[in-house]
Amino acid sequence: MPAEVISLRPAAPKASPEFPFSKTTIRAAIAEAGDAKDVTFRDSGQRGLTLRKQRKHWIFRIRIRVRGKERSETIATWDGANDIADIRARAALVIGQIKSGTREAAPKRAAALAARDEAVASAGKLGGMTLAEALDLHFEVNPQLRPKTRSTYTTMLSYLDPSRVRISAITPKLVRDTYDRLPPATGNGMVRSLGAIWNSWAAEHPEGEEPLRSPTLSITARRGRMTKVKPREGALTPEQRGPWRAAAEKRSDAALFIYLTGLRLREALGLSWAEVGADSIAIPASRMKGGVELVRPITPAMRAVLDRRAGPSTWVFPASRGPGPTIDIRGAMADINAEAGVDKLRPHDLRRTYAATAAAAGVPSIAIKLLLAHAVTDITDSYLVSLRPQLPEYAATIEMELLS
Repeated sequence: MPAEVISLRPAAPKASPEFPFSKTTIRAAIAEAGDAKDVTFRDSGQRGLTLRKQRKHWIFRIRIRVRGKERSETIATWDGANDIADIRARAALVIGQIKSGTREAAPKRAAALAARDEAVASAGKLGGMTLAEALDLHFEVNPQLRPKTRSTYTTMLSYLDPSRVRISAITPKLVRDTYDRLPPATGNGMVRSLGAIWNSWAAEHPEGEEPLRSPTLSITARRGRMTKVKPREGALTPEQRGPWRAAAEKRSDAALFIYLTGLRLREALGLSWAEVGADSIAIPASRMKGGVELVRPITPAMRAVLDRRAGPSTWVFPASRGPGPTIDIRGAMADINAEAGVDKLRPHDLRRTYAATAAAAGVPSIAIKLLLAHAVTDITDSYLVSLRPQLPEYAATIEMELLS
């Protein structure tokens, strides 16, 4: 028995039934179609006129191709009593207008077409964006980003040549190759920054036209693909505190102030005299990382530094050049570290030193959080109110330990 031959050619699509429309022929065709779905009949008496089943209703529509593009428009709904001659006349009028370019779309369709044209234009503009332009877009839609965060994004994306590379052309291979040639911590920052920019860029696309997959997922979606970087745990030991403080007193009031307060670098360097009171400093929420105002007492050693800094400038630590505050103390830190014999201590390590010293001195953890402007979510407001009057005492205790 010969083997059955199976054709690998796809079956040709069935042509829509064509017949001259009349009430009688239409009723018979609808009855024969029964519950079938996606059924279309074509009128042999008017080219381009069709009757299509749409959910529970049958719809007269014109469907024609003009200059390579298919156009369709609804004429009427079949109700069993339609005047077929009138339907054909309306179809002929619409088809003529479409072919001559004089057909004005109905308000809803005009709005839909305008939205589509805008979406296409937007998608084209988005598709041609460089990575640098996408970064600007991210900043525009996220105005709350802090200057330091913006600077980090800019630095991390610089490894991808952002002014030349289109964001739509960034491939998983490019991301992997760039990641592999960078130090682990820098590579992780690059991937996370690109992921954030990509998400903002993708969200601007019209619905249904979003990019399918972020190129960073080739790294972030695979367990173990990104190198885990152990967080820095640097801090001065009790034995190192004395020599380091002595060197700081000679070389940098700013570094010494951070040591005495535990403030973050930008919070300390951006301190203005308007934020310094008789007994406390008050840094507004807009300058704080956590977005909460910091009010902390001034201790004797802090006051000594502030008295030395008194002058005509707006800033406690003014820049050596220009009208703004100091923005960088890396050189001073390097000199202090070298004189004190301390290896690679950074400004944020002074914050950890403050926290560790406070804990060793027996200061309650909630008081330490308040002095360092850490988020406090695990106690009641009434307890916070009762604790604040004790902060000057706790701050003095920490300072005594730092100076011992």
